[in-house]
Amino acid sequence: MPLRQRHATFRGLRLAALALFGCIFTAAAVATEPTTPAPASTDPLEARGADEIRIREVFSSHLPGTMAKDAFRASLHPHFGDLDSKDHFRVSTGFRYGATSNLELSAEVNFYTSHGLGDISFWDEKGILSVEFGAKLNLGRKILKSWDSAIGFDAIIPLDDPPMELTDGLKHFDPYVTFSKRLQSRPNVRLFWGVGLDLVQKTSFPGVLGDNQLDDDSVHASAGFVFDRNYLHYTFETLVATTRGIGETDEDLLVLRPGIIWEVPSFRDRTRRSNWMVGFGGKVSIGPDGTDYGGSMKLRYNLDLKDLFRRGGKGE
Repeated sequence: MPLRQRHATFRGLRLAALALFGCIFTAAAVATEPTTPAPASTDPLEARGADEIRIREVFSSHLPGTMAKDAFRASLHPHFGDLDSKDHFRVSTGFRYGATSNLELSAEVNFYTSHGLGDISFWDEKGILSVEFGAKLNLGRKILKSWDSAIGFDAIIPLDDPPMELTDGLKHFDPYVTFSKRLQSRPNVRLFWGVGLDLVQKTSFPGVLGDNQLDDDSVHASAGFVFDRNYLHYTFETLVATTRGIGETDEDLLVLRPGIIWEVPSFRDRTRRSNWMVGFGGKVSIGPDGTDYGGSMKLRYNLDLKDLFRRGGKGE
């Protein structure tokens, strides 16, 4: 196939995928709320939305559950690993909002500054690295009878000519559909799987790809389980992705990621819903760069604004 014709075909596939996802999301958004109740949950975080435990590089998959209507949570995620491996330090500030009882909206702003421990003086370079936004619509069991489901999307846009070491220089649009169900015999264990696309667009910003990162349009599928045990969440996810048939390259990727997420309880007031979360994750990836092993520890503070207002009303 001539190169120009091939490029036109890929653009057509991308536009068709975007149009199909837009039609599905719009149709589902005007549908009624889920009518099939889920099994009783033993997870204390369920009311705050299933993505409460989603911490990149520890557990990256979306789960179907959404936040309660009008719930609003903010998060602060300092990337302490940057102090050792990079000249810049990142801080991510995120927001999640329950727009309705089954629609959750999210946004995140990623800031950076030179930390002074490398080759660049403290605060000499600073700015906004990128913005992210997304939406997730909980469909209940409208697609598969015994599986909770949701459709949604994530978008990442780099800004402010970010340092090359902090960005891949790409815009990402990732529509997805995800399914999950709890085992009847063990309701603290939930299985999940999902499929999606990663549609990328090059920008004028130079960037550095991570090990085995695909830099072309790709299709991906994921599956795994979450085992909830009070404040601990044991996770395992498998991701398979390929650029074949949708991108301009023929590359494949397999990722295996076990993780542990600890919701640090507040010892002063156990009824508070604002807290620190600590995540430990391992990673094995097999892709264009060969086989890569790694691990990470992530720290994030989740702030429930209703907690803040309640304490403020008591004069605390």
